[in-house]
Amino acid sequence: MNARIAHCRADGFSLIELIMVIVVFSIAAVTLMSSFANVGTAVALSEELSVAKSMVQECSEFIVMSRRDTVNGFANVNSSSCSIFPPTSGYNPPQVTVTNTTAAPCPAGATCKHVVVSVTRNGNTLAESQILLANY
Repeated sequence: MNARIAHCRADGFSLIELIMVIVVFSIAAVTLMSSFANVGTAVALSEELSVAKSMVQECSEFIVMSRRDTVNGFANVNSSSCSIFPPTSGYNPPQVTVTNTTAAPCPAGATCKHVVVSVTRNGNTLAESQILLANY
């Protein structure tokens, strides 16, 4: 009879073993759920940065295109160069800062403009681009 009882116990799991497995799985589930909760925040931040970088790139390309105008190109680059773009919801329009310079890395005998294009949202600068334009 004792051999039969010992054989039955060897076939299954004890209650303690089952409770330990449930505890381990619960800890793993809590860890995974907390990491999934942060995914939404990361996606929103990534989208915010992507929109800001796109706005900066569009404004920077417009400034370079304006510079290529053979008549007034260099003179047309100023702080209101990107004011023609429509506003994007929640973002400030691209801010353009233009500084005239003849210092290095501006080529000798040329006049240069150091142009900084930036986009802010809620007071935070999300993206920025710097361009050095030379007028020979």
